[in-house]
Amino acid sequence: MDDMGIIMVVAGVKIVFSAVVGSLIGALFLQGASKMVCKFSPPYGTAYGACFWSSIAGGFVGLILGFALAAESEEAAVIVPLVIGFFISSGIVGGMLKNTDSESIGFGKGMGVVLVQTLLVVAVLILPLVLISSLAG
Repeated sequence: MDDMGIIMVVAGVKIVFSAVVGSLIGALFLQGASKMVCKFSPPYGTAYGACFWSSIAGGFVGLILGFALAAESEEAAVIVPLVIGFFISSGIVGGMLKNTDSESIGFGKGMGVVLVQTLLVVAVLILPLVLISSLAG
């Protein structure tokens, strides 16, 4: 196996591992975001599944697009996969989350849930880490 093949296998394993572990916490944020946007909180298992599949799909699409776009522009290699990942996650969340009538919330509300989930993660996890690291050093 050549170097690129090894890199792809390692990246694939990292994506799957990150999806398994990250979805444990991400599901809690997804439940909160769904409560804010759709006025209901899905079961943890459903929220975990939506986070897991969103992470897997977004991770592999990001990996492929990142490699494809890296030769053209570093910015495009980061921004384009993030935007496409947002839409992929919105579709997965919109399809997997069911309201009290057992109907999917749809793509539009899925976009709202994913946006609020992202903002919650930034506010609760990322922002405090940035502030602490800036104070420490």
